[in-house]
Amino acid sequence: MKSYIFLLLAFLVSFTPLAGTEEVTKVAPTKVVHVLTMVTPFDEHVIILKDGSAWKTHDNKLPELGDVVKSPNGSFFVNTSQEMAYYQWQSIGTIIYSPLKIDNILTPCPFDPNKDFDATFLAEIGDFSIPSGEKYFVLSNQLIYNDESFSDIDFCDWESAESLQLIRRDEIEDQEYLVCLERGEIRPVETLVYQTSKIIDVNVDDNIFILEGDDRPWHTFCSYAETMSTWDPAHLIRVFKLPELDEFREEEGIEVENIEDSALPRLFFRLQHGYEPEPTFFETGNMRSGIVMNIDTGEMVIMWDCIPASTR
Repeated sequence: MKSYIFLLLAFLVSFTPLAGTEEVTKVAPTKVVHVLTMVTPFDEHVIILKDGSAWKTHDNKLPELGDVVKSPNGSFFVNTSQEMAYYQWQSIGTIIYSPLKIDNILTPCPFDPNKDFDATFLAEIGDFSIPSGEKYFVLSNQLIYNDESFSDIDFCDWESAESLQLIRRDEIEDQEYLVCLERGEIRPVETLVYQTSKIIDVNVDDNIFILEGDDRPWHTFCSYAETMSTWDPAHLIRVFKLPELDEFREEEGIEVENIEDSALPRLFFRLQHGYEPEPTFFETGNMRSGIVMNIDTGEMVIMWDCIPASTR
């Protein structure tokens, strides 16, 4: 149940522009140095070549370590060692051999649905719950990443890995991957653009808190406010803010009806204002949302602020 509150975050983040068409890339004969299993619900593999390039494929036919492959166009590959051909390999970037480790795995704070949710929301979702797929973690490079594999394979097994590597594309803000060579696995990940902040005050009675530099208070669940009130002021706080509702309306081709129909934004509004939002709120109002991450405790809480047009 607890992962349900992060569905809105996944929904909003999913509005990411698609990458443009890739240029044709000729690949000279080179050896296969790694064959990795993609840790996703799909049957995918990634081949790492000696030049560091990484190629994703759905093909069940895979080269062996040491095989020499080449390509005239960066899609159709020929295995000169086994006289075999592979179709539709997709370039996903270049592996960076700079060993990293997982410093900390961040998890949502526990909460009580009967205390934190209202009867309307509980009636709408029923017994439905979303499997916990999203995982956030801090690497030894001090950056925070979101694991986008949505896999049931235990992510904690990677926490003890001696060496992890990143695969990055040349394009900015495109898909990244995290590799565990000792396990022969690879996961899609995303770097979170966060801000370092301080919590100025937590009001447990009203379930609100103040972040340094913010003009308006943020709202959260009762259980989360109680947890935040126990945090030490010296703890390292990172804040990840999602695009505001205003920004989505300004984006060409992005509709807000799906947000309006979702039970979660309406729950946020009711908990903050005490009444059901008018349909016009999603047309003229604004909504801020995001995550507060306590790096020292490994805890995360969701935050929001629904702003009707009449109060803007």
